[in-house]
Formats: sequence, C-alpha cells, structure tokens
Amino acid sequence: MSQWVHAKSKVMEHVDRNLMQKAFERMQVSINEKTRHIQNTWGSSDVDMGLYDMKRKMDLSVGLKFKDDAMEVVGDFYNSRWRDSEQFCDEFSQAYQRYNIEDVAMANGYVLEEEKQTEDGHIEMYLCNNSF
Repeated sequence: MSQWVHAKSKVMEHVDRNLMQKAFERMQVSINEKTRHIQNTWGSSDVDMGLYDMKRKMDLSVGLKFKDDAMEVVGDFYNSRWRDSEQFCDEFSQAYQRYNIEDVAMANGYVLEEEKQTEDGHIEMYLCNNSF
C-alpha cells in the first residue's frame, strides 16, 4: 500500500555521513545529492538528497532530510524492496551500527576478525585485540 511518510529513529540522530554512506552501500542503495525534490502520486517533499536502489536499478520515491545532525527518511516505499519505512529504517540502523561498532572497536585497538549474518538476519561480529 502506498503511504507518504516522514520517519525518524534513535539511530538516525547524530548521523556520521561516512558511516551513513557505508550503511547504504551495504543495503545496495546509493545517494543522489543532486536530487532536491521527490514525488509520486501520493505525495511530494523537498529533500537534501534522494536515494537510488542499486539492486533494482531505480530511483526510489524516498529521500533524506537533515536537521540538527538528525536524519529523517521521507517518501513512499511502495514498489520498493522495503514494505514500509520501519523495515527500511531497521535495515539502515543495523547496517549503520555495524560500521559504528567497527569504528569504535578500531579506535580502541581492536580489529574485526570475522562477521557472520545469522539465519534470523542479525549480524555477529568477532573482534580481536590488535595489540597482541
């Protein structure tokens, strides 16, 4: 069902743009910084950047807005790989936190030794202390 949304989540506060880029790449989504407006039959919004689905090779009717270092997802997920904004935000959150954890671990002398995706979709990361 088509629905125009403005979605936020806790992980979208204080977003690091480099980690955001890595998370979207993991999701097979690219950012189009030239896109300033998105629309479809159900709505339209001004955005800071649009999103492109690299897997399905199509522009999404979804964009991003940034305000006070927080990210908001705006648009309509109809006819996309995500059933709704909640599923999209959950997938983004998981990918973003994966890279955030790796960055913090590296800053504290750890390296990512192994990463696995469980059957239920969780990411397991195995870190080792780099000082040994």
